[in-house]
Amino acid sequence: MILLILSMLFVLAEAENWTLLKTGSDGRLDFDSATMALEFRITPKKTLENLDFNLVTKFFDLSGILKGATSLKFQMKKGKVLKSFLRLSNGRSGDQARCYDRKVLEEQVPETILLDLTDPGVFLIDNSKTPNFAENKGCSFWENMLAEANISGVEVALWDSNKNIRRHLDIEYKIISTYIPPTTTPELATSPITVPDIITTATTDVGIANLEVMMTEPPAPSSGEICSLYPQGVISTFNDQSEHYDLKCYHVIAASYGSSPWFVYGSFDTDHMLQALAVYVGSTAFEISRGWMLNQGGRKIPYREGEEVDIEGSGCILSLKNLDLSVDCRPGGRPFVLHYDGYSVAHIELFERHGSEIGLCVQNSSPHRRVNWQMSRGEDCLIKPDIPDCGEAAPQCAEFETSCDESVVRACREMYCQGGEPTPEQICSLSQARKEKCHLVGSKQPGPLIGCPEDVCQRKYFILGAGCPQQPFFIDCPDEEYVENYMSSFFLLFCVTNLAELAKSLLTRAQCFYLQQSYLQSSALLQQTVPFHYRNDCY
Repeated sequence: MILLILSMLFVLAEAENWTLLKTGSDGRLDFDSATMALEFRITPKKTLENLDFNLVTKFFDLSGILKGATSLKFQMKKGKVLKSFLRLSNGRSGDQARCYDRKVLEEQVPETILLDLTDPGVFLIDNSKTPNFAENKGCSFWENMLAEANISGVEVALWDSNKNIRRHLDIEYKIISTYIPPTTTPELATSPITVPDIITTATTDVGIANLEVMMTEPPAPSSGEICSLYPQGVISTFNDQSEHYDLKCYHVIAASYGSSPWFVYGSFDTDHMLQALAVYVGSTAFEISRGWMLNQGGRKIPYREGEEVDIEGSGCILSLKNLDLSVDCRPGGRPFVLHYDGYSVAHIELFERHGSEIGLCVQNSSPHRRVNWQMSRGEDCLIKPDIPDCGEAAPQCAEFETSCDESVVRACREMYCQGGEPTPEQICSLSQARKEKCHLVGSKQPGPLIGCPEDVCQRKYFILGAGCPQQPFFIDCPDEEYVENYMSSFFLLFCVTNLAELAKSLLTRAQCFYLQQSYLQSSALLQQTVPFHYRNDCY
């Protein structure tokens, strides 16, 4: 699941904390060479006389294969320096290629070392403006290795031949971010976090709760900047730019690695549809996923529609009202609020910037860094740096032409591109997203929701069924009416089959699950059925 990749960003969140390096290996850490660097700090404790140490950093690819290593070798006897050099080597054994730089240390132990793989120079010694190895043509093997390998792990080791380095030196290290956020946006000036009053409207007898109400006056706009994630990789950024990305697997949506770090990841399926958001605040992580599920620490956290839930250790408050799952992290000092429709669309309100923000909602990563801020690069996650917009006419999207966000109609066209036939549920999500976005920016947007059922409870149970099985938690939607009777005639045909056949049916996993449980209690016939096959990635 998406929470498994949060360890990489945990390192960034703790970037201000130095780790004292002990002799031997310090264990392998997650490391993204496109957006991270290693910084070392060396502090003498006494006058240096006899030293013989080797500071080694090893880099590994996604398969755990050693691809390259750096080394700082320093040897001193009775105050005289015998060896002092930097070395690069590749991961091959036998014919290992090496590259040396013996001049820059000037027979002194450096105070600081910055090791940045995005720069061919690799090392910056004592804040020097000239990287080492930058003009060494014998190091081409290193650049070739970096161009081919997907570095995802690092291991730092300290070897002490004289076994006395702890009496002479303290060597510390930390992993830092090398991404430089944009600095030209005028909104970067910080401002106090303001918590606006909750906007409420009446609920209709039919339609999709407050989103269906015909407003006579524009709603009060949010005081924050809005980023919206629509289907097919269409994103409206915090700067109101409409972007179109190839999104698959895991991507950084928005993050800040400042003094109060926070990160929001998005998980996308093969249809470029958002299926989960993972949130990381401080040292606490949690996930909201399809079906409005809340997961923390590998377990489902139960809650009820309409109630406010304090997500343990995060300072964030979760609430599901009117088909909008909101996560407000401002009470914990993080300046953002998430809105998730439980199916495929999300909005993020950002109320304060510090200049350390990254992710697709801010701007795309540089070409030589991670493409589209993707955090997974396996064979099933291959993406293109650039994808063209659909050039086909889409008359079905005429309803979305008039909107407070041009990205909505752009997403609609992509959904219909090349003969695509989005489902009514997908169109309903896009329609809801339009009204939610217009609500957030304070725009009056008339018109009915498209593709949505008249009965809001049907929409709720559809979204619930799109995720992993969990107990219903809705108010004013009787379980016995919307679970047991909803398409129950298909149960015997589809719910006892394997998952591949089930995916072709009209029933969702959760609907079959609840129908099965209900019927098992009342029908002896189903006591003889084949056990239901659950998704292997559900909790």
